[in-house]
Amino acid sequence: MHVDGGVITEVSGYGRLFAEQTETSGQKSLCTICVVRNGKLDTESQQVPHRVIAIVSRSFSTLMRAHSWNDLLGLYANMERNGVDCNYVSMPHDYEAQGEETFDPVGRKHLFDSGFDRAKGGYKWRKAPPFMLDSDEARWLWTS
Repeated sequence: MHVDGGVITEVSGYGRLFAEQTETSGQKSLCTICVVRNGKLDTESQQVPHRVIAIVSRSFSTLMRAHSWNDLLGLYANMERNGVDCNYVSMPHDYEAQGEETFDPVGRKHLFDSGFDRAKGGYKWRKAPPFMLDSDEARWLWTS
């Protein structure tokens, strides 16, 4: 058993030294960063039993989701400040996981096929995480 690195940061980007070394290049965009979020950004409403373990578990998972939003916001702000081209994709909010367990092979195949079909269908990268956009797509994020 191990604790995932997501406890420290959900998204890693680039350091200030990288930006400083390339500022003088005169390029329109410093570089392009593609952020592929392996999960949904939204929280799903869920009734929690009146049990300490269930409440703590749900609170922790919600806290980790908020941690994700904060990490993405920080990375995006850093990219904007340094002229980095952003490309973002994550699992759609209406994606329904398959399989019995987190790493169930059936679920993993379903997830892969879903992403492959989206890409094959001409999916367009977002230029910002959804909570930075004023669109119908972003509305579900804050309402759950």
